[in-house]
Amino acid sequence: MSDEFQPKVVTGHFQRTPSEWRIDQIINRIDEAGEGLVSIVCLDIDGFSQIETTHGYELADALLERIAGFLRGVEGPEFAARYVRDSFLVVYVGFTLEEAFLAAEALRKALDEQTFTIAVSDGDAVDVDVQFSAGVSTYPGDPEDRYELISLAEEGVRRAFESGGNRTIIGRATSMTPKTSHYNPAQLEKLKELRKRLDRSEASLLREALDDLLRKYDQRDQRRWLARMFGWGTDQRSG
Repeated sequence: MSDEFQPKVVTGHFQRTPSEWRIDQIINRIDEAGEGLVSIVCLDIDGFSQIETTHGYELADALLERIAGFLRGVEGPEFAARYVRDSFLVVYVGFTLEEAFLAAEALRKALDEQTFTIAVSDGDAVDVDVQFSAGVSTYPGDPEDRYELISLAEEGVRRAFESGGNRTIIGRATSMTPKTSHYNPAQLEKLKELRKRLDRSEASLLREALDDLLRKYDQRDQRRWLARMFGWGTDQRSG
């Protein structure tokens, strides 16, 4: 497995993390060969904000690194990567959707059985038990491209969390309600040009833009950035 556990930094619509680039390469090989599968498992920690509130950002970041180390030791995936905030991507080449679902459940249960012992600044250690919501998607299938492949897995995570967490749900494509009245003609014309240039659907591009907007204004990310900037550690609690 890869040692690539790098958080995604959203700096523009065309920025790709190493993991996104690798998924694009896999999809390109599938398209060129006219056969093959790639499945994505997205794992998101249930109640991660509460871990930050209870133990502070320093311990929370150390926990993420420990989870990354655990995933590095798992046999079977093509690679795994820390993605956004407290989420991880695990990529399986050649797995059907059903096989990826079973792999996700095995990963989730294995993580559920782990207790992560994290050293803190005063020399003591804290035992942290975590549970995960997981989402799964497969290309080709509902997704048209890498962005939708990841987006559907994240949708499965969202549905799993809303259903109580600590479970795996397959991400399914849903229809998108037209919102053309929300955009002016110049914006719609630029969207049309971008769709042609990137060979992607307008719905896919709009979902990507909305996801980037939501991440930009995510208050948890802003608090974590301030904590690192000002050196807040285990004594600083989020509000």
